[in-house]
Amino acid sequence: GHFHWLKAMEEKRLAPMEILKAATRNIAVAYKKDKDLGTLEAGKIADLLILDKDPLRSAEHYRSIHMIIKNGDVVDRDRLPVNPILTRPMPEPSAEVLAYRAHRHVSKSQHPFCC
Repeated sequence: GHFHWLKAMEEKRLAPMEILKAATRNIAVAYKKDKDLGTLEAGKIADLLILDKDPLRSAEHYRSIHMIIKNGDVVDRDRLPVNPILTRPMPEPSAEVLAYRAHRHVSKSQHPFCC
């Protein structure tokens, strides 16, 4: 999803450096974590994403991941989970959820507390 967002911002003609800042510094500021994250500065957490291609030339280059360093260790990308998170099928709703949905869609004239 992040790659699509980066590409969309490029299509909307956001400057390449502003796209990079939006994905790093601005997110840290928004979550009030900018004292520790978001920019490369002494004393901050320095998790790194090293790319093979320059992301300032094309947002597509954010896909050219060469290496990830987290907590000072190189991440073994082959050991990362591969099960889909956002695209896996949703489980069937429980009876409680179905009952709530049925109750929620009652028209005002059918609602017992309606005038």
